[in-house]
Order: sequence, then structure tokens, then C-alpha cells
Amino acid sequence: MLAARFDRLGESQDIDQAVQILEQAIASTMEENIRRPGYVNSLANALKVRFELTKSSDDITRAITAMEDTIASTPAPSPISCSLSQ
Repeated sequence: MLAARFDRLGESQDIDQAVQILEQAIASTMEENIRRPGYVNSLANALKVRFELTKSSDDITRAITAMEDTIASTPAPSPISCSLSQ
């Protein structure tokens, strides 16, 4: 929701808060949880959006790492793995 609001209004604190909440969700979710790859994928997307805003190399590096983690932890075939390959 925060990322969508950022897309609409362009308020940087929305994307910052989205990243923070997603990081907390990932930290509190066990590796085996089937929702975890989706959270990590959402974090990668939010970091990419924030990189486009700030040009922070840390954000794009973290986005790439999160996307790699998503791919590695997503059993194939799944809707997430299919969308990542496009």
C-alpha cells in the first residue's frame, strides 16, 4: 500500500516506510514460510523504486541481492518464479 501511495503521490517517506516494514516482515518470517519469497520480492521492488529516486548504490545492490534470494528460495514452478523470468 505504501509503495502504491508513493507511486501516486511521490512522497519519499512512503517508500522509506515500505522498505522498513518489508525488512521487519522478512526478519520475523521463518525461512520455510511460503510467503517469505513474496516479501523478499516486494522488498527488491521497493528498493529498486527507491534507487530510482535517490540513485543510492546501496539500494540497487540490496535490490539485486533480494531478487537473487527470491529466485534461490522460490520452488519452481510457482507464480513468483514465473513472473521473475519475464
